[in-house]
Amino acid sequence: METKLLKKYLLVLLLPALFFAGCSKEEVESKSMEQLQAENGIPVTVEKIEPQHFEKTLDFFGQLSGIKQSINGAMIGGRVEKINVKVGDWVKKGDIIAEWPNDATAGMYIQTKSAYEMAEKNYTRMKALLEAGQTSQANFDGVKTQYEVAKRNFELQNQLYRLEAPFDGMITNIAVNEGDNIDAKKQVFTIAQLYKMKTKVWANEDEIQFIKKGMKAITKFRGVTYTGKVTDVAITPDPAKQAFYVEVEFDNHDKQLITGITLGINIVIYETDNALLVPRNIVKQDKEGMYVFVNEGGKAAKRYVKNGVESGIYYQVNEGLNIGDILIVKGSGKLENGSKINVIE
Repeated sequence: METKLLKKYLLVLLLPALFFAGCSKEEVESKSMEQLQAENGIPVTVEKIEPQHFEKTLDFFGQLSGIKQSINGAMIGGRVEKINVKVGDWVKKGDIIAEWPNDATAGMYIQTKSAYEMAEKNYTRMKALLEAGQTSQANFDGVKTQYEVAKRNFELQNQLYRLEAPFDGMITNIAVNEGDNIDAKKQVFTIAQLYKMKTKVWANEDEIQFIKKGMKAITKFRGVTYTGKVTDVAITPDPAKQAFYVEVEFDNHDKQLITGITLGINIVIYETDNALLVPRNIVKQDKEGMYVFVNEGGKAAKRYVKNGVESGIYYQVNEGLNIGDILIVKGSGKLENGSKINVIE
């Protein structure tokens, strides 16, 4: 019993001693770290201030289309008899892209063709009679007018059954197949000119005040950067979108940009090749203003700066820094004006 009491007594005496011994060790270690930094300096990394290229952009998304593009629909309903092209084909204006049977119930192809052929025969006969002096000019003019009307009617009917390319371009989409029974106005094909691409983006009332025609625009696709320009800027907002449209064009001579894809579009609203830049995250502020630290003879020196244009990552400094200054970019959290520093490479 006495032995147990003795052990408890010794334990009560040892616990405070161990506690205070532990605290003393932490204090010694803490003081050692402070002494070490006081002797060798607070570890920091630095960068030399040099003029750099700097851009401020407004960023949007836009869907690309050819500089000239048309979606073409069927003039009549019925069965598609023939598709004469495939996606990627280059066609000329007037080329027949798709055809319908001439006897489709939705049209009057046979009747108008017969009337045209009859009028053409009369016109040819009357022209010969006029040249031989066997009919009057008035009779010939009347037959000629009938012929021209019949010809135009047949051309219009022909267009119903034969869908033509409206301009030179590439077929970028075919929405039907041969044998499909479709309704009138159903989309049949899309044609585009792709040597340039365009897109329309939408800016809010704060953004639109910075955007001007001719400004540089940038997009990236499959690792390649394409540079274009703003070609049109709305002066009033779209009532439905409550935003202002901005049209942008890109050269596409290599034909790598694809119609219909959505890409990030960056409009450059400010650009310079001589900016002094500092990362936003190292800029601090006190009652006297915004400041950074620079290395002056192995000590941290506080520099108050005035910022110009800013981006999401950088400030462009207009005053307070000079070319060649050594900017402290990491480790400034513990610095004060005059702190000894240890530059870590």
